[in-house]
Amino acid sequence: MYSMINILVLLILFYVDYTSSKKLFNIHKYGKGAWAHSTEIKIHCFSGDSSIRLSNGENKNISYLKSGDEILTIDQSKIVSTEMIMMLDKQISTEVVFYKLITKSGHEISLTEYHLIPILNSNQNQIYLFAKQIQIGDFLYVVSNDLLNYSPVINITVEIKKGYYAPLTIKGTLLVNDVLASCFAYAKNHHSAQFYMFPFRFYYKLTRAFNFTDPLKNHNSEGLHWFIKIMFNFAKYFRPDTLFS
Repeated sequence: MYSMINILVLLILFYVDYTSSKKLFNIHKYGKGAWAHSTEIKIHCFSGDSSIRLSNGENKNISYLKSGDEILTIDQSKIVSTEMIMMLDKQISTEVVFYKLITKSGHEISLTEYHLIPILNSNQNQIYLFAKQIQIGDFLYVVSNDLLNYSPVINITVEIKKGYYAPLTIKGTLLVNDVLASCFAYAKNHHSAQFYMFPFRFYYKLTRAFNFTDPLKNHNSEGLHWFIKIMFNFAKYFRPDTLFS
């Protein structure tokens, strides 16, 4: 049954991605699409010294997160609980360049340059930007004393740190050092990326119903998950507009 579920989810992903791309794009026109020059796919994400707030109020280093952990995020201006599904990408010892954002409230978060993070814009709307697009004065979503606040960025530094982790949650967002961030990088649109994660959410919930503790079997493995590699390759060929190139 376990292998049949794998096959079912894979077929769903292939069908949804292929049929939607045929409607919107001419495959021959775009050819191999964005990133065709690169055979190595890396998502990167958050630095290894990041802290994640659990639903029980405790903090856990991002490197110790595991499938099924209940963590906090923000949804429709409310602090809510979500579940950790898997690590999309993980490297313990690789050195990576991070953008460190520091807010007036004293919060800070380190992300790789093409990781998405939401801000509150001048029209009081939430929009997602790449970390490298954040400017001094942009308002980040932060949690202070268990309350949601918005705090302007007052300092941005670029630094090299060892190790990165890319957790995926059911909501597609999470609080990192009490700062709201997306789970996705290199995607031009956070909400589209969350839509394409449907197979993972479906598979995770289904297998959890049968008490699998690590349904995607990547708790101890490093590198990009094999299923994510498939999705990125599909996006490169059939939906290059959805990825940063």
